[in-house]
Amino acid sequence: MGQYSTLGEPVRFEAISGNLLFIDPLFFEHLTHEIEDEDLHWGQGYDEFLSRIEKKIFEGSKGYYLGYFSIPDFQQGIYELNLNEIMELTSESHTQAIDKSIPAFTLESGSFLIIDMANFEALLSSFNLDSLIQAVENETLDDYMERMSEKLENRGIAYVYYHPDDDTEEGSFMIAEGGITRVRAASKEKSR
Repeated sequence: MGQYSTLGEPVRFEAISGNLLFIDPLFFEHLTHEIEDEDLHWGQGYDEFLSRIEKKIFEGSKGYYLGYFSIPDFQQGIYELNLNEIMELTSESHTQAIDKSIPAFTLESGSFLIIDMANFEALLSSFNLDSLIQAVENETLDDYMERMSEKLENRGIAYVYYHPDDDTEEGSFMIAEGGITRVRAASKEKSR
């Protein structure tokens, strides 16, 4: 199941809750060290939770370090993100990005994770940035994604190395409407 993308190909992941987080692995690693148990109350919903966490942990952020998307008319299953549907965040979309009404996120490493929020807490204790970097460098992402999926007992995580052009590693991006589509019901297939 293409649970990672390094060459611009579409990426697939299992959606369990229908609530997705888009986050640079550097930022997620930072969360694993900074988030406290008392921070883990969802409040009004995931969008409110992520906005609150972003303000607390990423002081001075533009308000869209953490991207959020709630899949409309959600049904559990395997979803696909077409990377051609990612575009630079426009100035007209900043307000929507800040209030989490569009999936927008900031990259510093040139890569991002897609995490189903059902896996958020489990990943806080199991994610290790060095292991991900090593898997990318050693071209062992198949094994890495398989191990992560086994720990989570689902495939609700994906990794994307995103360089829309040779010079872009950093910036703020958004996903166009219709960029994430349901492919099929979930199954127990391998990650790649």
